[in-house]
Amino acid sequence: MVKSKKGGSSEAARDHASIALASGFLAVPVSIAQAKTSKKADEVTHWVYVRKHVSSGASSSVASTSKLTEAAQLPAERTLFMANLPVDTTESHLRDIFAKAGNISSIRFRRSASADEEDEHEEKGQGEDSTDDEEEHHQLAQAKGKRNKGVQKKSRVPRVEALPSLDPREAMGSQALLTTSSSAHIVFLEPSSLVRALELLQSGIRWTDPFRSLRRQAEKHTDIPAARATTSASFLLSAGAGIPPVGLELLLSQYSACRPELSDVQAWADSRVALYQYRRAHPLPRKIGVRGVTVGPTGELLDEDGFIIVQRSGKYGRAGAAADAGGSVGVAKHDFKPNTKTKAEGLEDFYRFQMRERKRQQLADLRAKFEADKQKVASLKAGRRFKPY
Repeated sequence: MVKSKKGGSSEAARDHASIALASGFLAVPVSIAQAKTSKKADEVTHWVYVRKHVSSGASSSVASTSKLTEAAQLPAERTLFMANLPVDTTESHLRDIFAKAGNISSIRFRRSASADEEDEHEEKGQGEDSTDDEEEHHQLAQAKGKRNKGVQKKSRVPRVEALPSLDPREAMGSQALLTTSSSAHIVFLEPSSLVRALELLQSGIRWTDPFRSLRRQAEKHTDIPAARATTSASFLLSAGAGIPPVGLELLLSQYSACRPELSDVQAWADSRVALYQYRRAHPLPRKIGVRGVTVGPTGELLDEDGFIIVQRSGKYGRAGAAADAGGSVGVAKHDFKPNTKTKAEGLEDFYRFQMRERKRQQLADLRAKFEADKQKVASLKAGRRFKPY
């Protein structure tokens, strides 16, 4: 954040002018007024980076479908890309800023989620909304029960009562705070609106409050009766619309949201227990895959066209197949002998000197054996005696 004082000097005008950067980006200063409670009257300057949206070319045929879908949703001639948005940015802020440029078709935010938020999102998605299979099974059971009137209908799948949202902004129907370095794609209705928006950003923009009319009306809402609420702001307040909290008000609301009522927690716990008991009492049937029509020569299943049906197998192949067939688990027979031969720990004759030492040892063993045989022959000759009779 860079602070700049109000004034009509050339330096102030230069600070509030956009700066052209590489890759077609434009650094745009955003002047944000401080809160009324602050003693200082200065404005805070926040920089955002914008450019005309450029669709990346498809590098492979697999990614071509996704690229075509992205090009249809984000046309390059009507889309403006904005990065480094303030964390309290909402769709109302952007529509209010670019109201002079033209009508906006849609706005797509892209959050820069951290690792903790991704883990929390994965944990939240596991088991929370997994009642689709039970519901489908329940509908099939109901359809079968209509055919067979004597069959008793099964009970409906219990629904989990959701806990109150921990984000007070989402609880009131507004948009949650963005993470740092978040971006957005703004799609205009006409290409000329994009040109006017880029011209508008050249001199910088002032961060407006889209809820200022609601704030003013809320201050005097107690003095105006409901029958006299003729403005749009008073109508929204009477309909229950609120202003998204920020700052200390947001922290206090989060503190209260993290401590829900005991009745809400009890309803959530009872619904989870009811769903668990239903799953134990009504287990889902196993899904039937492709049924085999014939059996091949080695025991594999074949479909109607004669193709082999891929089956789930273990580490050593398909269990239950023929022992002499390839890719099957062998079965021990009566003459089966386990291999008890241990492999040598080291490599023989890996080096040349090992080969020389081995040959030298073989020659020494041959000499020792020759000398032993020579002594044995000499002892046999000495023991011979002439026996004439």
